[in-house]
Amino acid sequence: MFTTVTMFSQGFDWEYSVRLPFSIPKVYMGVQFGAATYLHTGAIQQIERQVVCIDYNNGSGTGYYAGVIGEWWLDGDFSLLGSAAYQKVIANFTQQTTPIPLSENNFFISEYSLYAVLPTLSVAAAVKSRLFETKAWVFGGLTGNVIISKDVQSSETIISPTGRVFNDGKQKRVFTDDFTSLRSFTVLPELGIGYDASLGNGIYASPSFIITFPIMNNSSIANWRIWSLKAGVCIFYGL
Repeated sequence: MFTTVTMFSQGFDWEYSVRLPFSIPKVYMGVQFGAATYLHTGAIQQIERQVVCIDYNNGSGTGYYAGVIGEWWLDGDFSLLGSAAYQKVIANFTQQTTPIPLSENNFFISEYSLYAVLPTLSVAAAVKSRLFETKAWVFGGLTGNVIISKDVQSSETIISPTGRVFNDGKQKRVFTDDFTSLRSFTVLPELGIGYDASLGNGIYASPSFIITFPIMNNSSIANWRIWSLKAGVCIFYGL
């Protein structure tokens, strides 16, 4: 008596026939890419001539990431992940000043703006587990971010009264001092959910949603924390 048994790896039926055997890899390498949205919280002080002008409390931004990723399956439902990626982090803060009375029904109001572009190298390690014998999964891990360079710009624009300008005749003035004191390296926990979809023997795609939340300040002198939500996909190839 002969019994035919269909073997699965990572939930995929990659051996289509007993006459066409397929060696199931345990290690996979691939690429990852996606988009990200960032939430910035804290209390960042805009300082001019040693005087605090405004506190930036909340900001936002969008960006993207792309890199390489590897996965090592310890069994059919559990694996280890390692990745390295370039990501572009953007921060945009705006804060209006308290209205200053100039005359009846006439107030001076200005708006401070902080805009930062932070190209970053991100290296991550995580553990991944399938859910309920399906191809859906969850994972958790740590990400180390290294800021490669930074472009920080801040400015003040007069909102009211209309036509009011600074001493140089312009409605907007730009600050040249960098008051952010950004840390070059931070560590963030990350959690994610996703799904593995076969693209053929030894190849699969993993769309995912990932959230990172801060445990460290991004500035050495101010309270600046960055949260992120990423939506992307990884494509894996068996080795």
